Amino acid sequence: MKNHLTISKSFAVELMATLGMEQRTINAFKRGVIYKTNPLNPNHLDLIDEEDKKVIRQLEEYGCLVYHILHSSMRWNNIPADMVNYLCVPKNILIESGFDEGEIKCKHQRDSIINDFIEENINSAKSGCIFAFVVNKTWGISEPGDIFVTRKNGVLARIN
Repeated sequence: MKNHLTISKSFAVELMATLGMEQRTINAFKRGVIYKTNPLNPNHLDLIDEEDKKVIRQLEEYGCLVYHILHSSMRWNNIPADMVNYLCVPKNILIESGFDEGEIKCKHQRDSIINDFIEENINSAKSGCIFAFVVNKTWGISEPGDIFVTRKNGVLARIN
């Protein structure tokens, strides 16, 4: 039986492929390297900095596995906002689905819950909807939630 983290890593790779992310980004994640995409410089992937590492560690403590970081700029009420979107998946899909390992009586039930969760999220990703932890650097606030992305000039970009 695969452990939860192995399943989550495979899920993240499947999401990245579904979103059409570059193979070099997917391969880097498989090696344990997280890149950040900057839509203002689409031909360049940035390495994460100390601030990113701090947020990633915090998200890991909350049960999230970050697979990519996406910068975006938005305007709300005509005020520009610099956003950092930490794209992530749960490290334990069963817990995220509302189950405790002790509640699951058989492997088939466990696999069914995990597969349903993954399928639902892959289908959402096909329409550009993915889960992220968003840090609004301009306003100093952050929150988890779904964001919408698309590919612009061959690069993943946030559209909402």
